[in-house]
Amino acid sequence: MEDAYYGLSNIFRFSAASEAQFLDMCQHLLDEDMKPSTLSTPEVNKTLTVWNLVHNKQILDRHVQYLEDICEFLEAKESNDWPCAASEHTKKTADITNCLVMRDYKKLRQRAAKLSKDYWQSTSMLTNAAMIDESQKAMDQADGVVKLTTLAFFFVPLTFSTSIFGMNLQEINDGSKAKFWVWLLTAGGLLLFTLVGLELVSHRLRPFKPWQHWWKKNPAKRSLSAV
Repeated sequence: MEDAYYGLSNIFRFSAASEAQFLDMCQHLLDEDMKPSTLSTPEVNKTLTVWNLVHNKQILDRHVQYLEDICEFLEAKESNDWPCAASEHTKKTADITNCLVMRDYKKLRQRAAKLSKDYWQSTSMLTNAAMIDESQKAMDQADGVVKLTTLAFFFVPLTFSTSIFGMNLQEINDGSKAKFWVWLLTAGGLLLFTLVGLELVSHRLRPFKPWQHWWKKNPAKRSLSAV
């Protein structure tokens, strides 16, 4: 009678070869997604790449579980009531073949587990890189808002005074040549008033800055005071 495990050895080897090709494909996809020349391109959406890595890792984890099940099945050979080889020579050949198959699946399991860990580390690194990019975009937008606010700081008083002197009022539009100088003095006064107000507000906030610095540098005292 022929050994059942030895009879299925070719099927196990074919399955192991398929798993090896699958792991090669997963490694290739990971290398392509984490290629520096690809990640440094501004058009690359790192968030989309992260979700792609997460999806591939989920598929890979299912294959890791499949390989673990196969290894457990091969290790439980003695406990299964399957037909075994009758002759000593056939039994020795079957045992050698089963050991080789078991070795192949253990290597595949180790490789798949390591590749899954590489996917997890790459996902974490890419997530941090995406957060840094978003922070940089937020800082760039904040700089744009500051520039726009600065422009508005100068143009709002000018626009306000211009709108007043642009009204069709007899008291203002009296045809006097001094109208331009009156508008200029009014706009300058409004701008000066705004500058003084801004300086007063910043001066009032200045005493709180050392206290805020101390508050940030002493988290232990802050927690004790909260208790």
